Amino acid sequence: MKFIHVAEVDCDGEQELFSVKEYCAKLETPYTQLRKRLERIYYALCLFLEDEDNGFFLPRKKYAFLISANGKKRVVCAQLDTCPRVGEQVEFPLLWPELGRSMLYVSKIYHEFTDEGHEIMISLKQGYYNAYEVYEKEKAYAQGKLSVMEYHAD
Repeated sequence: MKFIHVAEVDCDGEQELFSVKEYCAKLETPYTQLRKRLERIYYALCLFLEDEDNGFFLPRKKYAFLISANGKKRVVCAQLDTCPRVGEQVEFPLLWPELGRSMLYVSKIYHEFTDEGHEIMISLKQGYYNAYEVYEKEKAYAQGKLSVMEYHAD
């Protein structure tokens, strides 16, 4: 735990954030070794939080796919072992008759934590993920060229 650095707080009350590269240089540790250490801490914390005896039990996750295709919107609920990441292709053969295609991509992921559990809403769109388009949208938003409403519009 000696490699975890407590950042100083500036006058505005915001913490200074360091990149992994800066931590590696400060600790004189290779990136892969630091990543493995951080993964071990993360998994130890997850196991601790999921232990019912410590009072921080996380209930089962529920997945809901929000599907937008051909001007139609559908919701499909499922139980998954792992959550797909933004940009990954997902295939739903059961949607072929209705949408005319079964391959969709993950456009956004939303997490909601309630007393009942952790609900993960995965927004799917037809077509293929365009990383450059997402980059340009993020860039325009960061430069103030897009409003919040335009940024979050699908």
